[in-house]
Amino acid sequence: MANLLARMLPIAIIVALAALRSSLKGVRTDPRSNSINALLQDELRQHSLNRAYRNALVAVLLAQPILALLLTWTTMPYPVVLMASMTALIGACTVVCSMLAYDR
Repeated sequence: MANLLARMLPIAIIVALAALRSSLKGVRTDPRSNSINALLQDELRQHSLNRAYRNALVAVLLAQPILALLLTWTTMPYPVVLMASMTALIGACTVVCSMLAYDR
């Protein structure tokens, strides 16, 4: 079952991107346009993004010793892979949540 789903993943990504692209309804998304450039150069957005990155770094650094202790007390297969995956998940969730909080 997992092998079949792994083969279907690229097709699902293409369908999702096509659906997102069609939902724009005529809005121009050229990265060189003035409106997109103004959005990306907004100082409040950049400041919020920098704070979110800083929060994620602190969260990841604080999670490392906790994850290391938890994984030494439990017997799990491939603990290093699990630790790396949890670290990436914690960092990504912290960035997204911080951006939502700061950039309201």
